Amino acid sequence: MTIHRRFSAICALALLAAFGSGGCGRGDERRAATGVPQVEMRTIPDPPQAGDVHVVFLLFDGNGDPLRGKSISVGASIPAAGPLPMMEVTGVASEDRPGEYGTVLTLARRGQWSLVASARDGQRVLTERVFPVDIP
Repeated sequence: MTIHRRFSAICALALLAAFGSGGCGRGDERRAATGVPQVEMRTIPDPPQAGDVHVVFLLFDGNGDPLRGKSISVGASIPAAGPLPMMEVTGVASEDRPGEYGTVLTLARRGQWSLVASARDGQRVLTERVFPVDIP
């Protein structure tokens, strides 16, 4: 094997290791085992803009596999700012793909929102996480 080919092969392996060969955020990904359920979030558009924001949650079990058939309740709030009152919105994310849950929230004001996602299996809370969402 020539030095150029060897270098190319090493670069390709390094890229594969760094970025993985997962499903590009489509819910068919696998995460490292943590022993506890995990929830991740992304927004569409990214970065989010004031108005309707599609929020997507990726839910994984403790082994890193997508969790199916659960529910995720969502609450978002932004504190009062001068004459503007505190705002709150709520929603429920429904499963679009295995382990991928989505909803649309109306984040009507610019600023730093706090978004709380609570993943449940029936009445039992599996995991809860707070995500900061900045609306420029």
